[in-house]
Amino acid sequence: DDVFKKAFAMVKQGAKLALIGHDTVAGRDVLRIRVTPKTGPEQEQFLDAGTFLILRTDSTRQVGGRAVVVETTFADYRSVGGLALPHAIEMGARDRPQRLRIIVERIEVNPSIDDARFKMPSGTKR
Repeated sequence: DDVFKKAFAMVKQGAKLALIGHDTVAGRDVLRIRVTPKTGPEQEQFLDAGTFLILRTDSTRQVGGRAVVVETTFADYRSVGGLALPHAIEMGARDRPQRLRIIVERIEVNPSIDDARFKMPSGTKR
């Protein structure tokens, strides 16, 4: 449900969505969606065909004047405040062994934050 709300919001902002077909990511059947935003680079998203959770996103970025496909995978989804959120994220250039791994230990949804954290430090000019 949340995925469809996000998709409709993207379309309202001028993005185009296209179902490319089915694929397999980490042994799971996925829907392959091409997202072409009004501005910015195109990307492909791989949604779990059963849960519609995003398992991988591929985007092309310019690095040193060359186009590099960056793969971002999302895993270890857990329910937090009624939302399914990934607790493991891995990014890296396609066909390269180096990877950035992010392991999320804790997520808080709408925590109480003291307004004092948002005050300008003394001696700072606006």
